[in-house]
Amino acid sequence: MSTDGSDRGTSVCVAAALDDKESDDQHHILEVLLGAGPTANPLNRKVLGVSNGSDEVEVQVKSLKTAETAKFKISDSATLLSVWDAAVTKLNEPKNAGDTFRCAKGQDLTGFLNQSLAQLQEQKVCEDRHFEIKGPSGGAIA
Repeated sequence: MSTDGSDRGTSVCVAAALDDKESDDQHHILEVLLGAGPTANPLNRKVLGVSNGSDEVEVQVKSLKTAETAKFKISDSATLLSVWDAAVTKLNEPKNAGDTFRCAKGQDLTGFLNQSLAQLQEQKVCEDRHFEIKGPSGGAIA
């Protein structure tokens, strides 16, 4: 349980149900709600604030400005904007005006920045979770 008590309700409900020696059917329902067992529903884990660690996914972000790459794990409920923010921190480079975030295959993701990684997966956008930060395009210097 967290020290701030944020998961107190879930812990109390689970403890009460388990202490009362509920039937097998009721235990199965608890397993489903809490994300255990073969019929686990990931949405219920999020609603109840319970995670079994499978909600984290690995992303890869390459800066085309520096050719550096960052690989890290982040929640699949994280927005693409938060992935971008985490990447620039890990790459130790500033986010500049004119920078764009895109799939490694080149698709511009500007219209998807407020969507979660899970939503992108559902829409089959950047399914491999490999992204790029592209700096502003400039003209040739004469």
